[in-house]
Amino acid sequence: RTLAAPPPPGNFEGGGDVVAECARFVDGFGVSVEAAADDGERLGLVSLRLRRLPPRDAFWPAALPEPAYDDDGYAIFPEPPPPPPTGDYRHAAYITGLAVARSARRRGVASALMDFSERKGAAWGASGLCLHVNQLNVPALRFYDSLGFRIVPDWYGFNNQRFLLHKPLRGEEP
Repeated sequence: RTLAAPPPPGNFEGGGDVVAECARFVDGFGVSVEAAADDGERLGLVSLRLRRLPPRDAFWPAALPEPAYDDDGYAIFPEPPPPPPTGDYRHAAYITGLAVARSARRRGVASALMDFSERKGAAWGASGLCLHVNQLNVPALRFYDSLGFRIVPDWYGFNNQRFLLHKPLRGEEP
């Protein structure tokens, strides 16, 4: 069997569809990129993975009614619980880490790495860019706010010490 030659390097249109199709077969994939000065000094690093977002109706599930309990302690609900979410899963580019050397702070390194992440997520076909930030890290929260990130319900289930931030990449809400 002869394999076709790979496409030539350059602009690859429709790449997001290919990435989404590949994501059906693998648990996840990602990339880490280092920013370095001309002399080789490490300035910063960002790690990005493609993650699945739950369907929109999974973000705010209907509240369950208060149950009654039978003699054995089992809950009896007056009506059946709501069905599981029916919407499609979407993909989000999730930033697993962003670090900038102290000597390189306030010089645009973090902004450049975030710009790369946004462009890479869009190329992957992701609906948004997400990351977690410690609630007490006010400088980071201000930085991400200036880039257009908003706090959204935490579909990842982290404890109450972190906010999940989201920025739409294709105009879609989380």
